Amino acid sequence: MREGSDDILKSLAESILYRDIMVRNRLISEREIRELFFYIASNPAKAASYNSLAKTIGVKNASTVKKYLLFFRDSYLAFPMSKYDRSVRKQVQNDKKIYLIDNGLVRKLGFSYSENTGYLLENWVFLELQRRGKAAFYHRGVGECDFVIQDGGARRRRDSGVRPV
Repeated sequence: MREGSDDILKSLAESILYRDIMVRNRLISEREIRELFFYIASNPAKAASYNSLAKTIGVKNASTVKKYLLFFRDSYLAFPMSKYDRSVRKQVQNDKKIYLIDNGLVRKLGFSYSENTGYLLENWVFLELQRRGKAAFYHRGVGECDFVIQDGGARRRRDSGVRPV
């Protein structure tokens, strides 16, 4: 990677966090936004509940985290993906997997003690599905499937073959 690319990624992320999220939505809690971003960048493609994220960043209400994630999505920074269920109510209530718009942000701005190649690949596949306009879900039950793709009325399972170590 080119010299200075870390600075470019950091500047880009800060610009999105401040201009596209905080200023546009008139938010004043910089710490919460930065900590949520850092957590997501450090844990790409991992399922989390709004309650657990609220506890992690020190927010009292899980609906605040849900609102922040919608701001992240609207600014094309991060995308929550729902767990597949036949019940829409359960899709809304279940944990979300959260993907970042770029693996460079994950590598350079998140914390990791290993390469996380499985999660990076899963993040990349999700972004490609988004680019192609596919509605995707994850499935967890007896087995786990990284992607269940809704194509019209039918749903097809796609497993990236990547498992966390």
